Amino acid sequence: MVKELFPGEEREQFAAIMQRIVDAEPIDAYESRRLTKDDRTLDVWVTLTTLVGEEGNVVSIASTERDITQRKQTEAQLKALNRELQCKEQEFRLLADNVPACFSYIDAGQRYRYVNRRYVELFARPAQDMIGKTVEEVLGSRFYKRALPLRLFCPGGDWCEHPVPVPITTLRPISGPRVSVTTVCCPSWWCLS
Repeated sequence: MVKELFPGEEREQFAAIMQRIVDAEPIDAYESRRLTKDDRTLDVWVTLTTLVGEEGNVVSIASTERDITQRKQTEAQLKALNRELQCKEQEFRLLADNVPACFSYIDAGQRYRYVNRRYVELFARPAQDMIGKTVEEVLGSRFYKRALPLRLFCPGGDWCEHPVPVPITTLRPISGPRVSVTTVCCPSWWCLS
């Protein structure tokens, strides 16, 4: 009669646990599922306690079952959202790495959080050598001091542009002419084009 509380796939689990109890094996708390009178299925957290008689035989079992259906649904939703977020991040990186411009994401502490492929090529250094470092560490103190407006980012949260003539040697260790770089700052984003 008690097995009617279990969905079909849980009956074998229940039988195996009962056998372990008969064999006097310890039973840890576990997740399972139960059927309600109105045919809904609940996820439950089960804790079993065996009561042993004077001769050492199991005489009864006390079971505590806590409904964790909402938690399991929330976990499933979070997993789905994480998968979706990972897909969106892959899409973003695909676009960012193939756009014909250099851009980076620099946080409020002026540390690099992301650089696209073109940015890596321009600076001729791997992304991991820039991520987590400050703008000054990546660009060098001399250039950083000349580029004061860049350190102000977007006062008031507005878009702003800063044309800056940059010797190509500042960007990568080769000799060459100056290049003109326009830095476009936007709230939360710092983009080079």
